[in-house]
Amino acid sequence: MFIRKTTTQKYLPNGKAYTTYRLVRQYRNVLGVSKQETLLNLGGEFEVEENNWRLLCDRIEQLQSNDGLFELELPISLEQEAQRINKLLSMRNGGKPEAKIVLIANTPADKDYQSVDINSIKESDIRYIGVEHLAHSVATQLRLPELLEGVGLNKKQANIALASILCRLIVPGSECRTHRYLTKDSAMDEIIGTEFSNLDLQRLYFASDWLLARKEAIEQALYLREKELFNLEEVITLFDISNTYFEGHPNHSGVAKGRSKEKRSDCGLISLGLLLDGSGFPKKSQILPGNISEPSTLQEMLATLDSKNGTTIIMDAGIATKDNVAYLQQEGYSYIVVKRDSDLAMPENDSTIVKDSLRNTVTVSLVTKEDKQVELYCHSTAKEAKATEYINKMSQRLEEELQKLANNLPACDLYTDFSEYSKEQSCAVILADGCVFTNQANTLIRILIKADSLPDGSEFTFDVELTQHLQQNNEVLTLCANYNGQSKAKSTLQSKLRKLFAARVQPTKSNATREHEKIAIRIGKLKQQYKSVAHLYEIDLGIDNAKHYARTITWIKDTTKAEQKQAGIYCLSSNRTDLSAVQLWKTYTMLTEIESAFRSLKSELGMRPIYHQKEQRIDGHIFISILAYHVMHAIRYQLKELGINNSWDGLREIMATQIRSTTTLDLENDGIVRIRKTSRATPEQAAIYRALGIDANPCGLVKKFFGRKEERQEVVLP
Repeated sequence: MFIRKTTTQKYLPNGKAYTTYRLVRQYRNVLGVSKQETLLNLGGEFEVEENNWRLLCDRIEQLQSNDGLFELELPISLEQEAQRINKLLSMRNGGKPEAKIVLIANTPADKDYQSVDINSIKESDIRYIGVEHLAHSVATQLRLPELLEGVGLNKKQANIALASILCRLIVPGSECRTHRYLTKDSAMDEIIGTEFSNLDLQRLYFASDWLLARKEAIEQALYLREKELFNLEEVITLFDISNTYFEGHPNHSGVAKGRSKEKRSDCGLISLGLLLDGSGFPKKSQILPGNISEPSTLQEMLATLDSKNGTTIIMDAGIATKDNVAYLQQEGYSYIVVKRDSDLAMPENDSTIVKDSLRNTVTVSLVTKEDKQVELYCHSTAKEAKATEYINKMSQRLEEELQKLANNLPACDLYTDFSEYSKEQSCAVILADGCVFTNQANTLIRILIKADSLPDGSEFTFDVELTQHLQQNNEVLTLCANYNGQSKAKSTLQSKLRKLFAARVQPTKSNATREHEKIAIRIGKLKQQYKSVAHLYEIDLGIDNAKHYARTITWIKDTTKAEQKQAGIYCLSSNRTDLSAVQLWKTYTMLTEIESAFRSLKSELGMRPIYHQKEQRIDGHIFISILAYHVMHAIRYQLKELGINNSWDGLREIMATQIRSTTTLDLENDGIVRIRKTSRATPEQAAIYRALGIDANPCGLVKKFFGRKEERQEVVLP
């Protein structure tokens, strides 16, 4: 067995000849004539260096003969290539006409006894298959493979596109991650029937382009199939917008900075609008600019709905503007929206408890308006507790920030008159002869006053300690004698006096902001940052008489304002006068389906963050996540009907342990047998398979016998 480099007569666009590599074996026929046979075309992008070809061929021959006596040890990349080529050869040899293929019914009566060497057992080509089988089976229920071919993809393109969608469910992330998983870890090729071991990464990017180019047709056909399969009634439409962020600097017309719902306003954003039905299946998606206003998108999204009569639109407060509500009324839609009003109070009429659980009790009160409108006031104890916790947390943070500012204000400042002096403050008066007098002997000094004499009737007493410190320091004493309030000399003398009297004066923080105007600006910014609680506080800024320095910051919280406002209340506005209070509230709670959809898209299906840089690839990445959500929601929708409420992350974790592997054994008569089979489903996996009506043994059992006069392959059908 050897590798041959072959140059054909075909020429590439750059004028160079096309080169391909082939795996060839040499043998003698029955007449003794030497012949050569091409076993496998390795393609034009075969990257193994020529000096490693011999080692690679020897390892492939060893894998084919199952000779493990002196197993070659190759570098990882070379071993992976040998395993890949061996797998391709096994698949090709298994399908040759001369191999005898026997189809065996999968019944307990079937027996196949062989004498084998137990010590020779080897496991190889271990691949994940559990999540793949689950996702592919439900995708087949949705007729997704036929749908992809129906919109113009050929068989190979449809298989690659389908694999890309299903891998977004299994290993959420980029096309690079999908490519690594498909080529190295997944048994998806056995399920779909397409070889992925030599899949080119560019094919996955092309698949994204193919799907995006047929977006509207795919979305429409897929939702119609879901309606038919699950008997969905199109009476509720949920609408919302969310955004996700980019890493890097993408070239996309819709990328803009804005308010990120993931707290990543430093990154470029892109928005996604979704229309869902009441069961959570997507009707339509649209990619929108990252800084788009939520209310402005409603009319464009609803314009494509097939019917208006009998359809109820449900929206949250971010989109329920007066203009949008008026549009819904004008177009004949029924609606349930959250009223945009922060000052709400429960009416005094009769109320009904619609939910009473350990963690939350919801009470509602229905009010009928004159213009054929109803308003449902709702009080949630969980929402109230959350709002109260939020207010307390914001109040605590505001007070901590104010305290930080206040802690920077205490200082010992120098003045030349008594205008800044008050009896409450500890003060030291320095006379021209160097004598120092203080008014509070046991308190840190806040004010230094250079004066010619003490005020009449003052409470100042001679301070022996400070006088000795000053008179023993001739430099500072001279500066005091010559100081008459000059601004240039003030900072020097003030600094030296603080240092000289360090044990007795109020410590002053270095580089601390104390200017009145700057402190006032900082307080204003804090009020804006914590505007949800700033109105509860009266903040007073104490300044010196010269209005230059801030001396104190004090604040008082008005608890009566917080107590007067009722927390945990929201109001639903609707023109569905035919619904009772309980029905109206339960219909509104369907909006949680769209919130769940966005959470799944961003976390479980890897839509966040986006690393692509081109607009076409960015849109394609998002659309693949949406198609994967269709499959994921179809799985969870069916399981929920039977009481299995696991999240997709939980389902993926359960199914991930089912694998498919090849077991090789030496036969007693010098032959070998290779058995390709799937591991037995665990009880949890079997329960999921039963709930969905899926076979628990994907791809069945394949047996291959080698080394006898007759090579044969036996397949046990699943």
